[in-house]
Amino acid sequence: QQMMAQRQAQLQQQQLQQQQAQALQQNRQKLEEQNRQKMQEQQQRMQQMKQQQEELQRRQAEERQMREMQMMQRQKEQAACLSIRRVVQKLRAVTQETFDGIQQELLEVLQEQLAGCGSQAEAMKQEAENQLQQARQRLEQLEEQRKKMEEQRAELEKNKKEAEAKAQELLKELATHVEAAEKAKESVTEQGAVFADKSFLELKFSDLESKAEALQETAKEAKEKIKVCTDQVLAKGVDMRVSDMPQATPPVEGEERFKLSALLGRINECTKAVDKTLTDAKLAKEKSLKKDEAQKKVQALDVIFKKYDGDTDGFLSRKEVEKYAKGEYKFDLPKAVVEELFKVVVGSDKGVKKADFQRLKIAVGVAREQAKDEKRKADRIEKEKHLAKLKEELTEKIAEVGKEVDIADGKVAKAEEDCQGLATKAKEASAEETVELATGADELIKEAKEASAEAKKVVTALSEGIEAELKVWLIGEQKKMEFRTGRFDMRITKANLLASKCREDAKKKAAEELGAIQKKAKKMLKYHQKAKSLKNEDLFAAVDTDKDDKVSEKEFLAFFASCEKEPKAEKKEDGDDKKDPAEEEEAPTDGELKRLLAKLDEEEEGSIPKETFMNFIRTYMKVAKETVLTSEAGIKDSKTLRRLEVGEAVEVLEGPVEEEEVKVMRINAKAMKDGMEGWVSLSGNTGAIFLEEGAHVFKVKAETILTEAFLLDGSGVSEVAKKKLSTRKLKVGELVECLVWPNKEESSGLMRMKCRCRSDGATGWVTTVGNQGTVYLEVA
Repeated sequence: QQMMAQRQAQLQQQQLQQQQAQALQQNRQKLEEQNRQKMQEQQQRMQQMKQQQEELQRRQAEERQMREMQMMQRQKEQAACLSIRRVVQKLRAVTQETFDGIQQELLEVLQEQLAGCGSQAEAMKQEAENQLQQARQRLEQLEEQRKKMEEQRAELEKNKKEAEAKAQELLKELATHVEAAEKAKESVTEQGAVFADKSFLELKFSDLESKAEALQETAKEAKEKIKVCTDQVLAKGVDMRVSDMPQATPPVEGEERFKLSALLGRINECTKAVDKTLTDAKLAKEKSLKKDEAQKKVQALDVIFKKYDGDTDGFLSRKEVEKYAKGEYKFDLPKAVVEELFKVVVGSDKGVKKADFQRLKIAVGVAREQAKDEKRKADRIEKEKHLAKLKEELTEKIAEVGKEVDIADGKVAKAEEDCQGLATKAKEASAEETVELATGADELIKEAKEASAEAKKVVTALSEGIEAELKVWLIGEQKKMEFRTGRFDMRITKANLLASKCREDAKKKAAEELGAIQKKAKKMLKYHQKAKSLKNEDLFAAVDTDKDDKVSEKEFLAFFASCEKEPKAEKKEDGDDKKDPAEEEEAPTDGELKRLLAKLDEEEEGSIPKETFMNFIRTYMKVAKETVLTSEAGIKDSKTLRRLEVGEAVEVLEGPVEEEEVKVMRINAKAMKDGMEGWVSLSGNTGAIFLEEGAHVFKVKAETILTEAFLLDGSGVSEVAKKKLSTRKLKVGELVECLVWPNKEESSGLMRMKCRCRSDGATGWVTTVGNQGTVYLEVA
């Protein structure tokens, strides 16, 4: 059986092998058949492609032959058109003489070549006709222009002849005037001949002066006649200049023709001759006058000599010389000088003769000036002594003033030093301490200013009543001190800026400190409110124990002393997530609470009005993700009142409280957009945040003004409140905290909000939305 089973298995294996071999043979045959079919199909495709290529080549050959025939036809047409255009081009430069010939040539070329133009024949014919017509019109226009130019030339020739005739008439008249001027010039020259040489020196000055006056009269007449000529040239010169241009008609034999240039030359010659004669007369008169004056001086000297020559011996003795000096110059001539004069001037003891009298006069003058020099020298020495004494006194005074300047410099330096250290000291100081630092710096700056003013005053007073000779020296000393005092203002200003910055930093620090106090106080109030499940009205009632609708200082402090407080966290252990006590905020001190009360007490009545307190404890939140406002705290039985959109602000009225079923925190809130009240979730049970803090912070979008009152006219604010409220500009990007939510100001239609600036703590009213819809502030 085992053998049979093996045999049977072998048989089955052989059958399987036979079947596989048959299958392989069948597959091989199928593949061969498929390959044979593919080869046949490929051969057919190759045959088709060959036929297509042969057909394409045949078509290309036919198209090439067609294009060559068309090209040859176009070349023939272009040649014919070009032949016609060559003749047509000649019409553009045609003249009256060549027009007929070119027209005949055009007709002949059209007969010969037009048929060969093919499709362009009609266009070429039209082009030839148009150019022929344009040539005729152009020739007609040229003929008309030629006639007009001939007429204009004839008119110009006529006008030129008339202008030449008119010019000759005017020049003839001018020539008459020129002849009269030349005759007058000759008279002047004849009368002035006496002044041209030195013969005038023999005449007396009076005779010469009379001749000069007579010459002036004659020259005056000559100039008047010359002026007649020049006036005519100025008046009619344009008409007379035609004579200097080429003439239209040649002159007739024996005709005299005048030229303006020649007549102008004659006029200039007359003017020069008269002016030269007058100049010679003037110079001669001046020379004669000098000669006459010299003679008079000699005669005067003779008179003086005779006056002091008492013995009429022709000499001046020593005594006579002394009398001369005393009488003429009021000068007592010293004996030594007299002896020196007689040695130098006279050379003998006989006396000063008349010929040496001029030398004596000069010597006496020199002696007198020497005596004056001695007097001036003595006065100068005395003056120098006086000035030296004054300078010594002034030096002492300058030293005293220098001490004043040193004192002022020291005070300015002290103020500088103190102010430069303000920034460092203020870093670790509180707002109150920073104010004290700024106040101390202001006192030092005040002292520096007073000392500087006093120093400048005494420096300026140095130049009062000072001798002119000392002013130059004093100015140099004064400038040294003025240079020092001049820098005081700049140094004081710099110190003042540092002190002002310190005071501004104090304001900011005070605002930050007050903001921190407000935050801590509000947190405690809210915790008490949550712990007791109170609404805002109930919380105010809890603080206002005497029910007078205002919170006094005693009530304020008492409430914070006894209110519910957040329990302190236990000490942090390893792996524990409890809050570190070091990170916990401390409760505000009584002093800090008094500062907060003073800030909220705008009327300075020692208490906080109910409205102000309610504004202080209000909490605003911003919609971070779209949610709904419902009617009840429980979500299951609540009705949806409306949807809250992203960015909307809501006021927290109560809560937060935990919703029992869904286990989410819910608050009772009022939508600020329309005043609707309801309940809303702070977050979802999946972690989605619906409300977030920060709705009370607004950002300035457009520059606006922080004012004192809600009403634009400033009414309705007490004087006390005005002092606490600020008026200033709010810059774009600045952040403010809402104190009273925006309300509409009826008279203007503006939305107005009371706010506090985060940068410096300034408080006031601001417009959030204009009456035209302009947004000035929006929730940050």
